[in-house]
Amino acid sequence: MVKNFYGHLKNILQHKWIVFCLCCKAGIPYRGIVHDLSKFSLTEFWQGVKYYRRWT
Repeated sequence: MVKNFYGHLKNILQHKWIVFCLCCKAGIPYRGIVHDLSKFSLTEFWQGVKYYRRWT
């Protein structure tokens, strides 16, 4: 479960970073910051941890 927690958190943060960088290039950095903030809500985050699967 701990691996799932950190794996899911890492995926979310990587995704947000990529979106933020692309939004900055497009001239809308605020949109990049607020994109997918719901992923950090307790309900949605724990569902993601529960079903997290590492794709290799």
